[in-house]
Amino acid sequence: MVRFRFDIQMISAIESRKFAHTRLVSETTSIGNFEEVVLLESLELSVLDLIARLSKSEITIENASHSHEVVFSALYDAAWNGEVNQIRKVSGQEYSVADARNCIALPTGVEAFDGELAFLYQTGLAHRFVWRDWDSKDLRVATIQKTAYLKELGIGLRKIQANK
Repeated sequence: MVRFRFDIQMISAIESRKFAHTRLVSETTSIGNFEEVVLLESLELSVLDLIARLSKSEITIENASHSHEVVFSALYDAAWNGEVNQIRKVSGQEYSVADARNCIALPTGVEAFDGELAFLYQTGLAHRFVWRDWDSKDLRVATIQKTAYLKELGIGLRKIQANK
């Protein structure tokens, strides 16, 4: 199992605004552009939204014959294009656009994660965190514990709130 750490480094304050660098890191990868400067208030709202979305019901893909590329594409089409037919085909269940959006696994609207995209979904007893690497454009897959990921996001959120 891969464990992601939500890396946040406070950098400066201008008048009443505070800024930071952020990314997700694991033993083998980093997601997000740590060099980007992000507004702390925007990051807080995005992380709150991410935790709320991921805490809702999830999409389950039971059929192991579908590649992660097929599932990623189906989730992308449902979440960003409103097209749910492919996710229904790969899951064998009825899911909505909102269900697919609840699988988006990175903060949205934050400069450090612009262009990054990841989904979190369940396969049997495991959760898959699937993302497209920004530099190589390769699809990457990690088995994670959803509860551990949500806990790490909560730790990051508390760090943000303590520095506001």
